[in-house]
Amino acid sequence: MKTNIRLLAAMTALFGFTQCQKEVAISGTDLQQRVVSTDGSEQTASLTDNQRSYRKITLIYGRKQVLGQGTVRAFVKMSNYKGHQTVEEVGMAFSEAALVQLPHEAAVVLAIPDEAAPTHLKHIYLTFAQEGHPPMNIYTVPHFDIHFYNTTSADRQTIIPDDPRFFVNPPAGFLPATYVQEAAVPQMGMHWVDPASPEFHGERFTSTFIYGSLNGKVTFYEPMITLAHILNTKSRYYPILQATKFAQSGLYANEYGLRYNTEAHEHQVVLRDFRWASRSLN
Repeated sequence: MKTNIRLLAAMTALFGFTQCQKEVAISGTDLQQRVVSTDGSEQTASLTDNQRSYRKITLIYGRKQVLGQGTVRAFVKMSNYKGHQTVEEVGMAFSEAALVQLPHEAAVVLAIPDEAAPTHLKHIYLTFAQEGHPPMNIYTVPHFDIHFYNTTSADRQTIIPDDPRFFVNPPAGFLPATYVQEAAVPQMGMHWVDPASPEFHGERFTSTFIYGSLNGKVTFYEPMITLAHILNTKSRYYPILQATKFAQSGLYANEYGLRYNTEAHEHQVVLRDFRWASRSLN
């Protein structure tokens, strides 16, 4: 699938609002920390009662931002087992009211807490469009584009229309083999999609996973999910097709998903099942 110039123009026009949208970048150190379970709340079932070990699960939230009638915020879920701490999830949470009376279009920047450093993820650029965006009759429904960036928000905002960096592609292996270019969007980057995704084969779009690049590097990972799917899903996870090469050693998500957290009264979208990958030398 070659890049469709009309599609690029339509996407540029659609997302033109992001260039005048005021973005508030939140410091990664400006956080609210909350321990949601203490030692003993999660137990390792394979051990006997006398031997049982415990995990400590911690959620670190970023500052809330206004959306709709409520708020959104990024978070990192950390696990500490026998002194070994690791990232279990990086995600974002919508308060229930955030999904009520949404504006026609919206754009919000969420800083990801510094504890996510092993994943290289730095911020989330969340956009919403009531009418969706091209391709017509596929993505033209109310949905969220949830971009998890490994670059800073300031770097992302330098991306201009007709940016020559759009068309410097990552070398072979740094994106899943089946992914193809779909749309170049200012303040976002080049979007790559899997043409085998169900929405390109007659099925109704509910969620999909997009990769993004700029100037030869993968710069974002994007669950794209309809408003209806978020509201109607209690818990659902999807595999992420993987690259075979990586620009940096670190943790990379192998699943994305959405769920409703009954305790916090939040709809959450997460990247999870992080696995270590070493930097590719060529």
